[in-house]
Order: sequence, then structure tokens, then C-alpha cells
Amino acid sequence: MMEHTTIYKDENLYCAFPDIAKLESGELLVAFREAPRRKTISHHDPQSRAVLVRSKDSGRTWGEKTAIYADEDGVQDPSIMQLKDGALLSNFFKWRFRKNREDLEGSGQVYDVSSLGFPEGGWTADIGTFVVRSEDSGRTWDKIPSHFEIAGHKAISTSSPALELTGGTILLPVYSQPVTSGSEMTRPSPSFVMRSRDKGKTWAEPALIAEDQEGKAALEEPALVRLKSGKIICMMRADSGGGDLLRQAESSDNGKTWAKFWETPIMGHPPHLLQLTDGRILCTYGYRHKPFGIRASLSSDEGRTWDLKNEIIIRDDGMHTDLGYPSSAEIGPGRVLTAYYFHDEKGTRFIAGTFFKI
Repeated sequence: MMEHTTIYKDENLYCAFPDIAKLESGELLVAFREAPRRKTISHHDPQSRAVLVRSKDSGRTWGEKTAIYADEDGVQDPSIMQLKDGALLSNFFKWRFRKNREDLEGSGQVYDVSSLGFPEGGWTADIGTFVVRSEDSGRTWDKIPSHFEIAGHKAISTSSPALELTGGTILLPVYSQPVTSGSEMTRPSPSFVMRSRDKGKTWAEPALIAEDQEGKAALEEPALVRLKSGKIICMMRADSGGGDLLRQAESSDNGKTWAKFWETPIMGHPPHLLQLTDGRILCTYGYRHKPFGIRASLSSDEGRTWDLKNEIIIRDDGMHTDLGYPSSAEIGPGRVLTAYYFHDEKGTRFIAGTFFKI
């Protein structure tokens, strides 16, 4: 039985792209992107920022919204996780807006958003991924984020949280735009992991997770889970040239190398992965086909197969494709809270959640 709830809603805001984390204290945090509600719906907004809400009662009630990060650029797709030492990391990417297209040359693919009428400018580009830390359970955050580059790539983007390994090394899943010069992509997006050996203060050692060598499918928005066996699984969105079937890759050496990716039977995007206490893997994803909604699939064999015959329909009452980006936490044995963004009959985009037992 599905029990739907509202995590955060404001009719004057466009709230989307949530990520849920369960802290060692038992608290739940949901990070998300908020932007002013405008006449035209767009995922580009110079006034978007990263915020969070907190629950101390397993998601039944939520406290006041607080800021993670905001500056003169638009903040997109914030994720959140807790390190073993108690510190929190939040990763996101940013849109830079300019009035003149040439001011964004070299930033990756430049988008014309002049029809949206932003006073900050009618041209925008993804300027990369940034990471901030909190030492007080998310109440305050670094004012200056860490940043990194990958040679030969621009627009390094992210949409899922980092993963801490047993020895303290942190992996951050990202995807990119390969470019040779100027701002034109040369082939579809690949996915990488970046590595930090200093608790997220600096990032280096990019390792390729997957790239479609045939140049057909963009492999984007990678999500990671490290299993109890030590194997790491990555799921990637592939709706652009990939038929909207999730792609999967695996690593047995802590993300240094990855076996060749393969196409799964799971239709939807983007993915989130969670290993439950009983060992099964839960993959949740937005379903942007009729009937629009949120779905999930389970694997009982470390991701080798997925039980699509018993696909979990979390909800199927969406009115259009602008929904999803689910993220799940196990709040009790076999009891899950999945957070995602949704919309009501008035068009308000808000952060919703669903409790269910599996």
C-alpha cells in the first residue's frame, strides 16, 4: 500500500530534483533545487538555489527550509550524503547566464533561453560540478565550494550523491560534454567517477564508467551503490538516443575500472540505487511515459537481473513528463520513503514522498 505525503510545497516556487539522506542520528534530510515560479516552465533559472528540509520523525513532519548554497549562478540538482566522520557533502552543478553568447564560449554547449526573459541574460551554459561540506549536520555549509575539471570535457554535471569507500576515499558520479574546441559537443555524454582522498575538499583521478562507442546514446545522471560484497553498481539514464532504457555498469576494484555497460529492461530516468538491509537492491526512477509517475524495481542477485514482472508502481497519476528524480531511504526494515518532485492540478511543482513496504 502506497502512502503519499508532501515534503515541501510553495505555490510561488518551482521545487524539483530532490535527494534524501538518512543520517546516523536517524534524521532525514531532503535536499532540492528551488526557483521562482514563472510563466514558462524551465530547468534553467539564474535564481535557482540548493536548499534542504529536515525530519526528526522518519518523514512524518518536516522542519523549516534552510539554504545549502546560492550565488550569482543558477544551482541545479543538489545531492546530499553523510561521511563516516559525520560531515555532510552536497554536490550540484551550476548554470551561468550571460547577455552575450560569446561570454560563455569555452564553457560547453551554450543554450538560447532568450524567450524566458531573464534580466541576467538570454544565454546559459553548464559551468560544472561543485561540492560543499557541512560539519554541523547541514545547518551551515562551506561558502566556497570545491570544483574540478576533466581534460577534454566541459559541462561536468551531477545528479546523485557521492559514495564513501571503506578506507575513506570518496567517489562522485558525474557526466560530461566531450568537446574539442569552442562549445560544440563531439559525441554523446559519457559518465565518470571522480575521486577524493581528503574528505571531499579536492577531486581528481577521473575514471570512465561508460561511453557509447557507437555514438548513439548519451549515458547521463549516473547513480552508485556499493554492495555488502564490495561490488559497486552504476545505473545511468539513456533517454537521449538510448530508448529510455537504463544502462548498468559494475566495478570490482572500488571504481578504478568498470566492466562494459549493458542495457537493462528498466524504462525510466533518472535512476537511484539503494541496497536494503535484507540485501536486495531497490532501483527507483521517474516514468515519463503514460501513465506518468514514479516506479521501482528490485534485484535479489546483486543487480544481475531485475524483477520487471513485479515492477513497483509508486504512483501513476502524473499529468505530464515534468516529474521524478526519485531518491529512497530505508526508514525501517523493509520500509522505504521515496522522495521525488511532482505537480498538482494547478501546475505547482513540489517535493513529494511515498511510504511503502517491500
